[in-house]
Amino acid sequence: MIRWALLQLLSYGLLSWSVFVGIALLASRHGGWIGMFLGQCAVACVVLVLDLDYATTHAYMDMDIVFTLGVLARVVLINTVLLPVSAIGILLRRKRTKHNGNGPATATVPSVPLKS
Repeated sequence: MIRWALLQLLSYGLLSWSVFVGIALLASRHGGWIGMFLGQCAVACVVLVLDLDYATTHAYMDMDIVFTLGVLARVVLINTVLLPVSAIGILLRRKRTKHNGNGPATATVPSVPLKS
C-alpha cells in the first residue's frame, strides 16, 4: 500500500508538484480557510485534467470505473499530502495580519508652493 502511494505521488513531475504546492499555499495564504478549501478543489481539478490528458493520449487506456476510482484515489492522496502546505499558508496569513495590526502606514509629503 505504501509502495502504491509513493508510485502515485511520483507519477507527477516536478512542474506539476510545483503547481500543486503553489495553488495550495497561495490559496490558503490569501483566502484563509475558504481559500484552503478552494485551493484543494483547484488541485483536484488540475489532477483530473492531467489524468484525463494522459488517458486520452494513450489509446490503450479506457476510462471506466477503475479509471474513475484511480483518479479519485490520487486526488485524495495528493490533497492529503498538501494539507501541511495549506496549514503553512494559513499560519503565514495569521503572521501577516498580526504585523499589520497597527493600521496602514501613511507617508507625509512635504508641500511645495506652486508658482503662479
